[in-house]
Amino acid sequence: MKKSLRFSSLLLALLLILTLPAGAYSAQSLVPQARTYTGSFTDISGLWCEDAVVTCYESGLLSGKTDRTFAPQEPLTVGQVIVISARLADLLQGGDGDFGDPAPGEPWYMPAANFLYTRLNTLDSSTYFPLMIMLLEDEIAAESCTRYLFACFLAEVLPEEALTPINHIASLPDIEEPGILALYNAGILTGSDQYGTFRGEEDLNRGQAAAMLARVVDPAQRVSFTPQKLDLAQTLLGLAPDTVVMRIDSYDVTADLYSLCLSGSLSQYAMMHYMDLMDQYPDELLAYLNDDAFTDGFDVYLRDVCGADISIDWDAPDTGGMTPAQKVRSDTQATLTELAVLLNHQNQYPLTDAQRTELDEIAAELTEGLAYLDIRPESVRDAAIAECVRENLTAASVPSAAEISDMLRQEGYLYGLCAELCYGPYEMYDTREEAKETAVSLRSKMAGHLDDPEYLGYLTWTYGSGYDDTPTVIALSDFSEQNRRTLSALSVGAVSAVLEEPDRFVVVVRLDPADDDLIREAAAQIPAEAKIDEWMEAASVTTTPACGAIDIGAAYNTLENLDSLFYI
Repeated sequence: MKKSLRFSSLLLALLLILTLPAGAYSAQSLVPQARTYTGSFTDISGLWCEDAVVTCYESGLLSGKTDRTFAPQEPLTVGQVIVISARLADLLQGGDGDFGDPAPGEPWYMPAANFLYTRLNTLDSSTYFPLMIMLLEDEIAAESCTRYLFACFLAEVLPEEALTPINHIASLPDIEEPGILALYNAGILTGSDQYGTFRGEEDLNRGQAAAMLARVVDPAQRVSFTPQKLDLAQTLLGLAPDTVVMRIDSYDVTADLYSLCLSGSLSQYAMMHYMDLMDQYPDELLAYLNDDAFTDGFDVYLRDVCGADISIDWDAPDTGGMTPAQKVRSDTQATLTELAVLLNHQNQYPLTDAQRTELDEIAAELTEGLAYLDIRPESVRDAAIAECVRENLTAASVPSAAEISDMLRQEGYLYGLCAELCYGPYEMYDTREEAKETAVSLRSKMAGHLDDPEYLGYLTWTYGSGYDDTPTVIALSDFSEQNRRTLSALSVGAVSAVLEEPDRFVVVVRLDPADDDLIREAAAQIPAEAKIDEWMEAASVTTTPACGAIDIGAAYNTLENLDSLFYI
């Protein structure tokens, strides 16, 4: 009998152990324990998120999908995330997370949305406005919530004291927003790979949400994390970063710089390929645009729904005889050649004292922006120097006022203020007579104040249908042949006669384009780019066997797997 009693006691003890929660509720938790988990969820045992689910359940932030299941892989909707975020914010403020029942006819989540609306409306934030839109758009509530949107809500509702940094992460591959970086530095987010890639466009599942929320409420569960840097040269090219792959005049191009430029060329080619698909499959594009249930990109729609082959054949020549691989190589070489010739001509257009002072800051900023890449500081600094040389070349290439006016004339433009007085239904003026009478009066006022640019702008804004008040480049092609001749003969500083076009009258004050800094800079870029092209044509380019052995198609496939890092 005693044996039997001991066995029963042991069995009871085992049963108690099996039904205990994964861990006791932490005394350091930021919200009080609302209930006790008794091991009821049969689908989280042994999963990576088990402890997090228990914490969220006991804090009252999350419940099960059913009494026996949590469904960690199922997505959360925007409406559910609104309720969770409001509940978290209220609990952190000492509330009970209960917002009551919705009013008759209101969506189920509206009490929580009203709570968040009031809270977000008091924040001085760059992200709260789009979140407010989410709260107001009922049809969005049933959609799956993305990782990005959930993180934005967390960043907005968490007080500063809940975001004590335990990590030191300055940049990430695919996200730059300070609020989300703060979640990483607080150990609440760790990304989806060793590089810390956020993948914010992906749908959020319940297990992921539980992990983030558990780290919020229980600081002991937060994760110390240092993202691994991506060695792009080794990953894409199979080369050490400092391997010389090309020499342009006296400048050695290393594998890390080549890989960075190659990734840009590949991304650009992939984008052009995507745009071409829209032209190649117009019927499928229309069906895609009308398919509200399909949320992925058009290329995915072509592949998965239409069964189209959307892959790039890197070795197939086009009608001009070049393969995609050759085009990408050519584009990459052109980018590097431009950088090299700028560096090789920096003695002719030396950096100013101000540029030298700022160079370290520029290089540091670029380095921080690319902190997730294991790229040589020399490459970043060279890129910054090249941009300074370009600025100096452009500054030295500014044409005269007469040359700028001639450039515009040759392209069919002039510079000035253009007041258009449109008439007709839904226009500023109801009738032709009203528009003409106003145009005559406007022209008279302008003629009397040609030495007052501010007043001329005021007149143009007040009487013109476009509400413009600043000078601009005016296309002569927008006018009839007779009016084009009139405007071409108009001298700088003069006002035109009242010109009539279909449904509008126009008055133009011609101004000197050299007085506009943007026009001067744009005009200067023309001879500057011509000079750079001349240097590039004269440059001596020598590639190494390592460069010739690079497999463009393989590099693209590798880069495509890192799409969140480079937006392919």
